[in-house]
Amino acid sequence: MPDQNETIEAGLQASADLLLKLARKKVSARHDRVRLFARATREALDVLPLESRGPGFVLRTWNLPAFGNSLQAVFNEVSGSVAKFVSIPVARSVLFAYATRRALDDLSPDERQVALDEAVAIIGTPP
Repeated sequence: MPDQNETIEAGLQASADLLLKLARKKVSARHDRVRLFARATREALDVLPLESRGPGFVLRTWNLPAFGNSLQAVFNEVSGSVAKFVSIPVARSVLFAYATRRALDDLSPDERQVALDEAVAIIGTPP
């Protein structure tokens, strides 16, 4: 029988896969999906109370990427849906980080490093 951590891990993976599946339907550019989830991760981190920010948290001093209208609409939809169903702020940031990793896995090895570097620049830490 799986322990509680394994159950949570499996739930996060399944939820991240669902988010990626939704993003695939709405965002054709794979690199944009990484940017979308990386920005969502950072925005979720930015609203955490100080006591919830773990070691290695970097206070954001940089601007987040601006999106065009269609990508912004998808971002708003995804962020709003997650906020509606995931009430724990820390869980939202972790879920978006998992989704960012899943979106990175969707890229070719050549594309992955460039997208990972951009995700790290957006989030402030690797997803």
